Amino acid sequence: MAAIYVDDGIVAARDAEAARRLADIVASCFEIRRMGEPKMILGMNVTREKAAGTITLSQKDAIAALLEMYAEHMPRGEVTVPSQPGSAHQLCSGGQELSADATLLYPSLVGSLQHLANSTRPDIAYAVGVLGRYSKQPRQPHWDAALRVLRYLRGTQSRGITYGGTKGLRVYCDADHAGCVDTRRSTTGAVTVLHGGAVDWSSTLQSTVAASTCEAEYQAAGVVVRMALWLRKILTDLGLDAQGRPAAAGEQLQPIVVDCDNQGAIALLNNPASTRRSKHIDIIHHFARDRVEQGQVEFKYCPSAMNVSDCFTKSLGPTGFNSCLAGMGVGI
Repeated sequence: MAAIYVDDGIVAARDAEAARRLADIVASCFEIRRMGEPKMILGMNVTREKAAGTITLSQKDAIAALLEMYAEHMPRGEVTVPSQPGSAHQLCSGGQELSADATLLYPSLVGSLQHLANSTRPDIAYAVGVLGRYSKQPRQPHWDAALRVLRYLRGTQSRGITYGGTKGLRVYCDADHAGCVDTRRSTTGAVTVLHGGAVDWSSTLQSTVAASTCEAEYQAAGVVVRMALWLRKILTDLGLDAQGRPAAAGEQLQPIVVDCDNQGAIALLNNPASTRRSKHIDIIHHFARDRVEQGQVEFKYCPSAMNVSDCFTKSLGPTGFNSCLAGMGVGI
């Protein structure tokens, strides 16, 4: 298999000879440079431990450069979580005005953090998603919160996602009801873990206000089902089953199981009958229920303490935060 992004490519095969043959085929059509076993790809550091059978993706070089760029603005010390937990520390649109210099730097800093969050650092995805809501008119609390993320990265610079082992596919979804102070919209959290490491994740503000926790979780289900269906197609193209293992010839792909910590949302997803409590929900959010009926996905209950996507919906303390990281294959 060859993965190509613009003019960068990487080949994966069961043995070195198969990789060489594939590279020869590409070389017969295009001018290429063979650079050997990858150590860096698309700004990501690649560390392979052959004895352990693992591959770790990190961005320690990019983080080092970012820390150097903002060194003069950063307070001393490090922190154990990227955003301060507790409702008293929730960000909102108010607060002390920010200096002109910091106002200009804020969007650039948040953009750099967003790149890290999208690539190899799902642990900062929620914190960065909240910061992005205030890029147009940042205030002092937002700037302080952004610098806190940098302080967290300073202490976890080499942290990355490790893939390997025999663990199969796990998909999680969660929602924090009315978590945004300004809009009272809920935050959707979703993560897909394959062979011990996160391969897809999301922390996004929902498009409409949810009237209840059940409704917020139901909306989150629509996001995670889209992720699951995309992964289902990729697995099929690669000849793998729903657990990421080689599929037997002619084997039908089983439903992808999604872990959710809200019994009400699961009941609503499994019940096609419309009720008085669900009639007001926008039709777009019923997409997930439709795919459950088709047997493409299946939702099951997962206790909140074991829901890995919890860190994508709210600020957690060290214990809960580190539990989520361990479930995503992110070093702690």
